[in-house]
Amino acid sequence: MAAARAAPRQTPFSAAMHQLAALREPACLLDAEGVVLYVNDAWDRFASEAGGFPRTSSSGVVGSRWLDGIQGEDPRRVHAVLLHRAMRRSGNGRGGAVLHTSEANDAEHARLVATRLEAIGSPGGGLAAVAVIHRTVRDLPLAEVYPPVDGDGASHRAPDGTWEQCGCCRRTLRPDGSEEWDFVTALVAAPPPATRFVYCPLCLELHCPGGPGLDGPDGLRGREQVD
Repeated sequence: MAAARAAPRQTPFSAAMHQLAALREPACLLDAEGVVLYVNDAWDRFASEAGGFPRTSSSGVVGSRWLDGIQGEDPRRVHAVLLHRAMRRSGNGRGGAVLHTSEANDAEHARLVATRLEAIGSPGGGLAAVAVIHRTVRDLPLAEVYPPVDGDGASHRAPDGTWEQCGCCRRTLRPDGSEEWDFVTALVAAPPPATRFVYCPLCLELHCPGGPGLDGPDGLRGREQVD
């Protein structure tokens, strides 16, 4: 009688990769340094549908730092806080996972996305990886949320030749001092090179973790140092 062979044990990383592969939601797996090592098929489908292909597809992100794909200093800093909290298992979700909402809008869709960042432990108790899962919880016609503005966006260019666009909702600030933000379709589809990605006051309040602002003693910069 032949001796039975034990089934090979999966590593925490390979087990997490198989779990993400079975999801219908876009998901990726980062190593302990925050480098993207794997994205599932749903990720590529969403990248294609949302117009980010190929920059945000698997060929564009695998092997790069996850934070490098976040446009704008302040949005990148917010996501760095999220990632570091997940790595430390000090998030607001079960088991220290980080739960975060944001928007993923394009010319036709206004999407509200719930993101979960969860640390994957190694057999020795350290950090093996971080799983990032995006789930669309609302998908409405854009016009029901933000009235689209036609034109090439020239009227939204500031005197210094730049545009200030929210990296979350993708609206652009009017440079007339009114503090109003508009969803300029042309600027969303193809942001000019001189675009600065920031957070508009509404997204800063709704989607930034831990407070209504970035500055001051209660803001992200005042409370949590991120390398």
